[in-house]
Amino acid sequence: MEINYGVNNFIKVSLPLEKVYHDATLFGDGTKQKPLRVIGGGGGGASLPTMTGNSGKFLTTDGTVASWAVVNALPTQTGNSGKILSTNGTVASWIAVPTELPTLGTALQVLRVNAGGTALEYAAAPSATPAGSNTEIQFNNAGAFGASANLAWTGTNLLVNASTAIGSLTAPTARLTITSTGATAATSALLVTNSSGTETLRVRDDGEILINKDQSVTTQSSAVITVQSADTNTNLVFVPKGTGAIIAGPPPDGTAVGGTARGVNALDLQPSRASGFSVASGSSSVLIGGHNCSASGLHASVVSSTNSSVLGQRSGIFSGISNNIASTANVAAIVSGSVNTSSGEGTIVLGGEYATASLKAQVATSAGRFNASSDAQYSTLVMRRLITGTAITELFLDGSSTAAILPLPTGATNGRVWAARVQLSAVCTVQGSGTTVVGEAFVGQYFIGIKRIGSTTSIVGGSTAIKSDEVGDTTMTSSVVTVDNNDTNESLRVRFTPPTTAGADTVIRVVAKVELTEVGY
Repeated sequence: MEINYGVNNFIKVSLPLEKVYHDATLFGDGTKQKPLRVIGGGGGGASLPTMTGNSGKFLTTDGTVASWAVVNALPTQTGNSGKILSTNGTVASWIAVPTELPTLGTALQVLRVNAGGTALEYAAAPSATPAGSNTEIQFNNAGAFGASANLAWTGTNLLVNASTAIGSLTAPTARLTITSTGATAATSALLVTNSSGTETLRVRDDGEILINKDQSVTTQSSAVITVQSADTNTNLVFVPKGTGAIIAGPPPDGTAVGGTARGVNALDLQPSRASGFSVASGSSSVLIGGHNCSASGLHASVVSSTNSSVLGQRSGIFSGISNNIASTANVAAIVSGSVNTSSGEGTIVLGGEYATASLKAQVATSAGRFNASSDAQYSTLVMRRLITGTAITELFLDGSSTAAILPLPTGATNGRVWAARVQLSAVCTVQGSGTTVVGEAFVGQYFIGIKRIGSTTSIVGGSTAIKSDEVGDTTMTSSVVTVDNNDTNESLRVRFTPPTTAGADTVIRVVAKVELTEVGY
């Protein structure tokens, strides 16, 4: 529409297309404000802002209030033919119309505006010298490149402290992989410190794990491993790989410090030794506590002893000092005491000192010695025999052939004396062709002195055993027991003759306990 303001003065304005306006005339005298009236379109009158001091400005509105605004003048056009108008956001200026791109530059150049801002050109790409040494990761250091030797990327591993690798480009085997680049035990792959900076955990490059003491334990310096579990009770399990051993103390090194190799599935919890061979070297052998002990037999064990050894299979020493179980003593035991020896199968030494159990299943004890082990001791033996028929039959320690031979003490002396008390029990188990009643029994007690000097064994006093008591059921009462010596094999001999009621196929079981008071010289 046209707005008439004053005489013959017109201003053209644009109106929104959404509404059609008819011609309108704005009346005024050019110096004083007059009401604005829009003719047509149904509009009402509006007041203009003052025109005083606003010469050359144009009328504008923010949709609510009308005001005068400055008309920005165009820059001079002289000498700017063919240019285009441009602005930097504050000042308008003329610039040349861009033409086609410049001729291509050389490899790796980039396109840029020239220093004068008048044309495009190709130039070398901008560059900067990286900080630090090769492989060190760059970072913004106050607007400049920065680097640190404590953080580097090798192309494969991210390194922390220039040695510990975190992760890998190769297929990972864990959510977090820490790889040390060190090559000595002194290099640490992982170091953990507490809030005070005190080291609490270290994993060395050679795989050894070092744990610092628990700062909360004040009674005695202690490193603590505690199971954390929601369950009330949770096991703590150590699982070796394959048939490996569980070891407490320094690792095996072939010396007296760490000892030689341990046996298959061995448990060695002995923290110290004076010899490299004082270890649990037998398969499934056990050492617990103590000092300088060895368990070399299969399933051998030593518990809380000092300077003791077990060579026999499935044998054990429990406490004591300088005790020994020989390789001939399988399933044997020594219970405490000192300088005791088990050398026979199934033997037991019950404490004391300088006792020796050499006969099968012998149980011995001693309070000391004169010159040699076992020359002043007390022991027991058990003989047995399953007798069929009516003939006199000897009892043996193994039930078939092992006699109770008087051993000579080790050393310069060569004699031994036994005061033997024999307690015997017999029972009929098969009547057979005889009349001996099954279940009827015979018991007796006998005393004898027997001695061995070198290769000669005899009865003390030259007589037979003294019978202290005998009693038997009706069909067993005629049984006969003979206790004497056997000079052929230097043994104490116990023989049993079945009762007269027995037949050729009557079966009788006989067992004798022999208590020995022994002296050697």
